[in-house]
Amino acid sequence: MDSQTERIFEDAVRTGRRNAVTVEMARRHCLNMTFTECGGQGIAEAATGLPINMRQVGCLVAHGSASGNLDWIAGEFYEQHCVGCVHRRPTGDVPNLATVMDERREAAVRAEETERAETARRHHAWEQRAEHRRGTQASSDTAMAGALDDIGVLDQEPGTERDKAACDGALRRLTALAERAPETFTTEVIELALHPDDGAVRFDHDHYLKIWALTRPKIDADFLLLDEAQDTNPVVEQVFLGQREHAQLVMVGDSAQAIYQWRGAKDIMTGFDGTQLALSRSFRFGPLLAEEANRWLAIADAPLRLTGTTAVPTELGPVLRPDAVLCRTNAGAMVQAMDLMAGGQRVGLAGGGESLRALAVAARDLKEGRRTTHPELILFPSWGELQDYAAHDPAGRDLQPFVHLVDTHGTDAVLTAVARFAPEEHADVIVSTAHKAKGREWPRVKIADDFSPPQDSPAQDDTGRALPGPIDDAEARLAYVAVTRTRQRLDIGGLSWIRDHPDGNPLARHGGARAMDRAGMR
Repeated sequence: MDSQTERIFEDAVRTGRRNAVTVEMARRHCLNMTFTECGGQGIAEAATGLPINMRQVGCLVAHGSASGNLDWIAGEFYEQHCVGCVHRRPTGDVPNLATVMDERREAAVRAEETERAETARRHHAWEQRAEHRRGTQASSDTAMAGALDDIGVLDQEPGTERDKAACDGALRRLTALAERAPETFTTEVIELALHPDDGAVRFDHDHYLKIWALTRPKIDADFLLLDEAQDTNPVVEQVFLGQREHAQLVMVGDSAQAIYQWRGAKDIMTGFDGTQLALSRSFRFGPLLAEEANRWLAIADAPLRLTGTTAVPTELGPVLRPDAVLCRTNAGAMVQAMDLMAGGQRVGLAGGGESLRALAVAARDLKEGRRTTHPELILFPSWGELQDYAAHDPAGRDLQPFVHLVDTHGTDAVLTAVARFAPEEHADVIVSTAHKAKGREWPRVKIADDFSPPQDSPAQDDTGRALPGPIDDAEARLAYVAVTRTRQRLDIGGLSWIRDHPDGNPLARHGGARAMDRAGMR
């Protein structure tokens, strides 16, 4: 199969696994409930035995809709025919369809209450800003009063439709005024212009860290240890090295786990003048996993090679009930979380659900015709543009699962799922991005399927098949972090493509190198 066919097949298998869970939840709820094939036999179901084909839900006394997504039609059928049904034949097992539907209703109520409270908060903040502008205008000159009017145009009432032409005009006038008469923008006017969304200036950890660093602090210590030194931002580096005159400095880190360059971090161990000591044995996992880790270390061109502890028999293979699922992106984490919830599992999200809630709210804004300030979606003026980018631009592949999720379920369903996240200590499974998983470990780990292989290169192998392109060093380091989070068993899942990639498969590497030489890529 080519890569596109493989992805279609993998999507079908994921649907089949979700459907199998739905069938079991329905069986536990009522032995009369059935899912009857009604659309022919597909090759994916024939190959896997999973319920992938079109099915119609029904029972002895009622018939429901037909779909390839059994979760949808089971939920609809339950609401229409199962509540209070006197013919129900339950198995007595939980969770079942009834408990799953109860949990969804409760989560929807919580999500609605949270959203209602947030809407009220935003509207109250807007009313306060509008009142402040009116009070300031009363004592303003003509230029300042006009600027405040234009700020009011941009700071529209929450929930109202955005007048793009009016906003563009207001922004042009404010820009021209700032160039012509900057003295108009007093402190009070600037404060009213800087934060029209919620009336608060964003003030994060990075801001007060910089303020503290500018004081040139002296840390009263004889020894100072910097952990995760491979991902240190320049501000922390300046503070740390500034203690050299009175303290012994120690850095600890793994250069192969440098995964935050995208936010300005750097590996400061490379230029550190000190004695270097290496630790190459892992006490977390065994030799088999060390071999997998070394595959990614070689691709990342890291000098380190690991050895595992023989007393720790870590295995590689399928994991049906993982303790953690590690994803490449926030969007991928949301997809995984909803799939696991559909299967009746209590899901915890590493770091909490606020980041995914913000992403879902941003998607809703785009779908409703409003621009968003969310950093992952800020460049898109509309949902249609985001859909087009995810579908046709190679750089948009990371967003494809999230776009598909929102198009399939809607933002309300995503927000409801976020409200259902359980605290980690009460969860059956933890979903995490690989970035947030760094420094953590679990007994059984599964790699999610949003770790996409690189795009095919122009080169071909001896059979004429396109060869995959080279693997980016940063992606190899992130994969190395992901595969080394387990103690007992790893399901390499979404990274399994590495076994067919020339860089990760010694048997394929020689032929791939010849082909790349022919194409002038090396």
